[in-house]
Amino acid sequence: MSIKKYFLPLFFLVFTGFINGLAFEEKARDSEKKKKEAESLFHPREEILVTATMTRKAVKDCSASVSVVGEDDLKAISASSALNILSFLPGVFIRRTGNFGRADVDIRGLGQRGRRIAILVDGRPEKMGLFGCVVTHTFPLDNVERIEVVKGPSSVLYGSDALGGVVNILTRKPKEGFETDFSASYGSFNTQQYNLRHGGNLNRFSYYLSLDRRTSDGHRQNNGYTGNAFTSKVSYDWTKKLQVRFQAKYFRGKKYETGSIAFPLSDFWNDYERGAVDFSMRRKGDKDEFFLKLYRNFGHHQFSDGWHSRDYVNGGVFRYTTRKIANNELTLGADFRIIGGKS
Repeated sequence: MSIKKYFLPLFFLVFTGFINGLAFEEKARDSEKKKKEAESLFHPREEILVTATMTRKAVKDCSASVSVVGEDDLKAISASSALNILSFLPGVFIRRTGNFGRADVDIRGLGQRGRRIAILVDGRPEKMGLFGCVVTHTFPLDNVERIEVVKGPSSVLYGSDALGGVVNILTRKPKEGFETDFSASYGSFNTQQYNLRHGGNLNRFSYYLSLDRRTSDGHRQNNGYTGNAFTSKVSYDWTKKLQVRFQAKYFRGKKYETGSIAFPLSDFWNDYERGAVDFSMRRKGDKDEFFLKLYRNFGHHQFSDGWHSRDYVNGGVFRYTTRKIANNELTLGADFRIIGGKS
């Protein structure tokens, strides 16, 4: 009789403790989850960049002042080109001649149409061979995955072009399987934008292609724009440590400028044709890394005032990084360019 008398109260006590334990454990998990979400929101330690030191580093470990425009930012911010979107970053000013026109980057007061800011695409320098400037409206958002910006002198790593900072545009790579998307938009002044992207990741082999077309009649008379861009990227993992990659880009655009309201222009236009190809090879070991890139940029420009030119830049980048000494990283490298053209 005594066992039956105390069995139900004891069972109820054990059961209640078990339920409370589960509730406490669930509450602890929720608290830990909220803590991690808050940490990721206010302290984005997981953000990794490569531009500031040429090797993968977390943002918190970089001594330089850096900003990252990620995939969520690219979707949330409306911009017509990869460089226009940087106007939302502190310390960065974009000098624009129109929504589809030039978008010259100034970082903390230094820019000079790209002569003092290094503009890179996956580490490939983008320069016009004749003047050393950057034709900034040839960078649509067709294949951009993220943009890394280093504010302040980076000439030790990138040469005299990076006196004011570095803008590195990193392009997309499909994550797995096949992916295709198409977008179209229409706006004021008969502005139309079309973008088609397709990529595939087949284990060791991957590729990504994009087509982009943008046209607009402009907000003033004799002020229009037409631009077409094509990009391609092919990667192959030769081994677990060795990767080779080939990229190509072609852009053709014609831009009509009306000048100032006080001195309008009736038929002034710029016809740009720009292209680039590069081959890169990367071998990444446990404590060292080897990187080689060979590239060619070329252009053909015709303006209504009689200007006609062709230019090219042939270059290469070699870099070796070792971490064999504990708590130290040593990088050795070389960068060469052959610049030419005629008008």
